[in-house]
Amino acid sequence: MPRRRRLMSLRTRLLIVVLGVFLVVFVSITVIFNLLVNNYIAQTAANRPPAMMVMMRSAPPLRRGPGGNPTREVINFARGANFSLIAIMIVAVIITFLVTFFITRRMTRPLADLTEFSARIGQGDFTLCTESFHDRELATLARSMNQAATQLDSYDKDQKTFFQNASHELRTPLMSIKCYAEGIAYDVMDAKKASATILSETDRLSEMVEDLLVVSRIDTIAGEGRSAACDLRELLSAAADEQRAVAERNHLELVFDFDEDPVVLWANDKTLQRALSNLISNALRYASSRVILSCKQEGETIRVTVADDGPGVDPDVRPHLFERFSKGADGKHGIGLSIVKSVVDRHGGTIEVESTTAGASFALIWQ
Repeated sequence: MPRRRRLMSLRTRLLIVVLGVFLVVFVSITVIFNLLVNNYIAQTAANRPPAMMVMMRSAPPLRRGPGGNPTREVINFARGANFSLIAIMIVAVIITFLVTFFITRRMTRPLADLTEFSARIGQGDFTLCTESFHDRELATLARSMNQAATQLDSYDKDQKTFFQNASHELRTPLMSIKCYAEGIAYDVMDAKKASATILSETDRLSEMVEDLLVVSRIDTIAGEGRSAACDLRELLSAAADEQRAVAERNHLELVFDFDEDPVVLWANDKTLQRALSNLISNALRYASSRVILSCKQEGETIRVTVADDGPGVDPDVRPHLFERFSKGADGKHGIGLSIVKSVVDRHGGTIEVESTTAGASFALIWQ
């Protein structure tokens, strides 16, 4: 097991570095100063003028060293110089310590605030950081963390709403299945009719679970599968084939209006085909006689359109058309169009909706 490294605060590190640099500089200056002083004294003693020599003869005799050089003056001067340097060093160390302490405190306090902010985010508290920072780098970091907190807060709320709505939608068919199963068990319902209802609710439940799985895959970062060059005409035709049985059962006509040349888009064929299938299913639910499927490319613009001849989109529903679990009058789960919107957004496209009393039209556009 690797040995755990002992952590040290940034303030302590800065203080050690500053004091270490100061001591190295001070010791270097002291050594140089002593060398210069000793050199100066030696030259002065060797080059004294005659008048100075006469004065020295009349002065009290100086203590001399073994080589005959005066030592008392040199020693006293060196002691005084060293004492002064030590006093200056002590004062400088105190001043350096105080200045470094306040500077590092100013530097580390914003980091402590950001650390506390990140800890709150980790605990699920996405309240924004309102502290103001004077350093540009710290201000940029705080702004980025606030953006991340906002996105996480939105995602957390969406997830909670999603699970609440999903549990509610799943509860309804499950309760229906349970009631009809109990009716069969206690012989209070016709077994054939109750079984048909159970099968219908089971199909509805299966479709809803599949839609929820698609939503879950779309919400992942990597998504499902890989992108490749796809011919949108083929994807739209395959999606129409999936819904052809519904169209024939409701006596509805599927009309195709495709370009002769391939309409190629770099996309994930599985998720995009699922989105197109949901869009066609939604159109068949409201169409009166037919659904028109169009796939065209004009220059760099690709347009895929699914139009029906139904009553159009309810004005009250239109603002929430692509929200999860938002259903119209004949809606099923309220997930299908939200899947369409998510898939198209992930593929860099946009959706335009036109609605009149003659029908509704959904256009998927890539430019």
